[in-house]
Amino acid sequence: MFAFPALATLAGVAACADSLHLDPPGAGSGGGSAHASGTTGSHGSSSSGGSGCHSNLECTYPIAVCDTVANQCVECLTFADCGGKPGTVCSHGVCGCHTESDAAPPMDYCPATVGNGGHCVDLTSSPSDCGTCGHACFGSCAMKKCADKWQPTATAGAPVGRARHVAVWTGSRMIVWGGQTAGGSGVTNTGGLYDPVKDTWQPTSVVSAPSPRADAAAVWDDVENVMLVWGGTGPGGVPLGTGGRYDPATNAWTPMTLSKAPPARYQHTAVWGKTLTFMGATHGMIVWGGASSATVQLADGYVYDPTADAWLAITGTNPTARSQHAAVWSSALDQMIVFGGYGTDPVSMLPNAYLNDAWTFDPSTGWVVSAATGAPSPRRQHTAVWAGTSMLVFGGFSAVKGYLGDGGKYDPLAGGTWTALGMGGPMPEGRIEHTAVWVDATKTMVVFGGDQGAGAYLDSGWALDLVSNTWKALPTAPEARSQHTAVVNGSTMIVWGGNSAAGLLATGASFDTAP
Repeated sequence: MFAFPALATLAGVAACADSLHLDPPGAGSGGGSAHASGTTGSHGSSSSGGSGCHSNLECTYPIAVCDTVANQCVECLTFADCGGKPGTVCSHGVCGCHTESDAAPPMDYCPATVGNGGHCVDLTSSPSDCGTCGHACFGSCAMKKCADKWQPTATAGAPVGRARHVAVWTGSRMIVWGGQTAGGSGVTNTGGLYDPVKDTWQPTSVVSAPSPRADAAAVWDDVENVMLVWGGTGPGGVPLGTGGRYDPATNAWTPMTLSKAPPARYQHTAVWGKTLTFMGATHGMIVWGGASSATVQLADGYVYDPTADAWLAITGTNPTARSQHAAVWSSALDQMIVFGGYGTDPVSMLPNAYLNDAWTFDPSTGWVVSAATGAPSPRRQHTAVWAGTSMLVFGGFSAVKGYLGDGGKYDPLAGGTWTALGMGGPMPEGRIEHTAVWVDATKTMVVFGGDQGAGAYLDSGWALDLVSNTWKALPTAPEARSQHTAVVNGSTMIVWGGNSAAGLLATGASFDTAP
């Protein structure tokens, strides 16, 4: 800790850097000037550097000043030498932060961060630098921790603002890629890797990356440890039939084979089956449904085998054509479950229908339709998560009811029964373009954001306790948004990007669901 004389005393000895080390007579006022060899008083013994020097030319940053009396390179001799570190003063050859009293917490120097120049700060209580430089809190900071359960993610080095992108969790980092951006073609093939422990971003390579796009589908392949991306819309909204594999360990992309690949599509789903048996594949990504244009929905699906880099078509009796549906992978049954969407009614076979049928795909036996008794009302643009033994469906849009804030639990292990979510208590607002994640650590489904059309963006979030089947509103710290992404890290949900009233966002936040 630095000790300083009163400011009045300092004013009387204008050339003094501290009470132990007087500047040589005739010293220059700027950092890096050649200091004279004469001096009065003793020299700082705790300098930043111990290298010998006779002039400033023999010193390098950050100890770029030569103390010609002690023949040492130091960071400073005069207050002016600390001009590059706002708020610091020179003491013992070091530009340090001034602490008002011995009882006060020591101050740390934070270099320039986004929207904030270099400054001295108390990291134990600063809401803009809580615990570490640049780690901001939505609320207060106490004992180096944010008081609010919502905490913003770092903005330094983050990808540019975007919506309709993809994001996956690798087990230690979040990968954000692609999406709609401002300017130019309106879509991108850039991305970033976010480390929540370090609260830092690194850009993803664009070498051999899939072409710029929004509306793609992506999964994390935890066998090969790569992200798999497929489909979407390119410049001008043109549907795409290409994809790629991204390895975060090497920051490298590998294109997927186009041999027997699915036709171009968007508004499709993709799930990861770690354990499946299908035409020689033992694991893979299942792509199903979607649209090839604004008026044409698809009724086909494919399994991508990443080991063989091969596409395998799903044949037989498929569900009716649909897009804007939801799909999950049941790890309990090694099956994919598809629910709802917009497309062909399975009874009347008429197009342009809102659907509420559920279909189960077992890669070893094919498709089976489930009874719709008790199912949520027909809808599109809803979300679904797998909750260990059941599928949870929430939200969406209905031609009859508009924006929906209800949902259902589908239990395939109990004969395909449906149970309404959270009835009898507080309920979330209706919404589309939101995110929903299953946090297995706390057995909760967390819903956040979305919109109700016409720019009515939502900043609200809700957590469903599956044991009690009740909803609880979350604090509303992050900016309202839709078309964003969310992943799960342990007991924490990480939200990033999206569209808002202010435009495309390059911000994010994490919410800890633990008590």
